[in-house]
Amino acid sequence: MDLGIGLEMLLLRDNPHREQLALTFRLHGAWLVSATTEERLQNYKVLQELYDNRSRVAHTGLLAEGNPQSITAVRDAFPSYQALAERICRQLLHKPMRREDWKALVIGAANTLVDKPNTINDVV
Repeated sequence: MDLGIGLEMLLLRDNPHREQLALTFRLHGAWLVSATTEERLQNYKVLQELYDNRSRVAHTGLLAEGNPQSITAVRDAFPSYQALAERICRQLLHKPMRREDWKALVIGAANTLVDKPNTINDVV
């Protein structure tokens, strides 16, 4: 849960009206650290799982509805959640994002930060 909350703080800080949180979380994270469409799709799915699990625990107090097999699956997936979170944190420490940077990134105007670390400020 802490991992999900930490990522929310990083990926949703430009969303003051709290609109479409889950979608924004997935898009920002996937675009931020992915160099290809395939990688972006994979990271999007991992972020969706992470967000859904965090949300379920926060709102129901249960991980995977208490189902032992589902809990094991989440535990097995945790290293991928952690690795992606680390990549996101490293990227944001290396190049902090402004609100307009996120917009340019998500609409594809800057392609990705992974490919061209200095592109966003040139576009905006």
